[in-house]
Amino acid sequence: MGMKNAIIILSALALLVASHYAVYRYAERRTLASISEKTDTMWITHTVHVPSPAPIAQRVLDTRIFFVAVPAPAASDTATAGTDSCYVELPVEQKEYGDSTYHAWVSGFRPQLDSIVLFQKTQIITTTVTQKAPRFGFAVTAGLAAGYFITPAGWQVGAGPAVSVGFYWKF
Repeated sequence: MGMKNAIIILSALALLVASHYAVYRYAERRTLASISEKTDTMWITHTVHVPSPAPIAQRVLDTRIFFVAVPAPAASDTATAGTDSCYVELPVEQKEYGDSTYHAWVSGFRPQLDSIVLFQKTQIITTTVTQKAPRFGFAVTAGLAAGYFITPAGWQVGAGPAVSVGFYWKF
């Protein structure tokens, strides 16, 4: 193999490496530039209504003495009818209500929770990643090929290294 052939082969090899690097860098830049990410946050409020909750625990916290007016029984004689009073000892209770969605405490004399309405907020985050395909570009491929080739001697069947360049447009 002569010096001229070695220079041609090395030049072709250098051109092949340079074109591969250029296409790779171009394709990488186009791919990174065409990726977009969109984050959407949505809040949903769920309303939970518990119409008549049942207590899960009950305890006496304290006992207090109250002065209470007691009406006298109705009598036929209005002169003897009147009111009376007495001291009454009443317990101060605490009732605890709850399930997996709420927890509540109510205190007092004969306490009762009539109903409860809860507003639970739920956050939904949606992230959408899209990649836009490039509208136009080119590709360079290199490798071994076998087939029917045009040579200085004319059309011949053979095999050998091949380089091809392709352009494309998307409509």
